[in-house]
Amino acid sequence: MGTTEITNTLQKDGIISDAREFEQYIIDQGQATRLQNGSFTLQKDMSYAAILKALTK
Repeated sequence: MGTTEITNTLQKDGIISDAREFEQYIIDQGQATRLQNGSFTLQKDMSYAAILKALTK
């Protein structure tokens, strides 16, 4: 799954409110190529930093 697909899924699932904003955050942090495949436990009240940390472990 690419960054756009991941951020769109997170928005659809209600984890984030703006997929494009979070995708830009991932890019700005230099982490776009470090996203991991798999299942993750995320919550709606998580910060962008916490979500990104979970997705790049």
